[in-house]
Amino acid sequence: GAGQADRRSGGGGGAEPKAEARWETKPQFKRKEDQPREPRKPRPKLRNPGSYVLPVFAQHDRSNHAERQALIKVIARVQEASGAQTDAEFEREAAEVTGTVRLYASHTPCISCMACFCQFQRLFPKVKLCVDFDDWRDTRRMVEIARREEEHKRRGTTPPNYDCPGLSDMSDEEEPEPPDDVPA
Repeated sequence: GAGQADRRSGGGGGAEPKAEARWETKPQFKRKEDQPREPRKPRPKLRNPGSYVLPVFAQHDRSNHAERQALIKVIARVQEASGAQTDAEFEREAAEVTGTVRLYASHTPCISCMACFCQFQRLFPKVKLCVDFDDWRDTRRMVEIARREEEHKRRGTTPPNYDCPGLSDMSDEEEPEPPDDVPA
């Protein structure tokens, strides 16, 4: 599934920066297969997912930044999928979760979001967190292209073709090597 959240709440016209995080592979929980699974008990209230990725207050509140909100959604989904009855049990299970999370932001992440990435990695040390973002020039160009396309639509004219060479399509990212003990 995908988690997506606005970086800012309210105000200001135009496109607001967004961030998105997705599991590339479904989280895998290590369980002993020889143990029968007990029926689930009513789930006690576990710690708030947002408390695992705390923002840094620098000049203003950054708790609603999209990158953090996307990671909170990932943590919440793992909490829902786990069989943990306590916070300590969830944290032990989280340390064994494997998979890949890809997070894209339409802007350079701030220091608070960088801190959230580190906290997420500490909670899920076996999860690969891949973060990609555009810089302000790319975002500004894309917003201007969208504005011009809307203007052409409003006038009933055909917009020119805006190719955007140079934007990352992630094709330069290397695929992880399989472990030696796994047949290719």
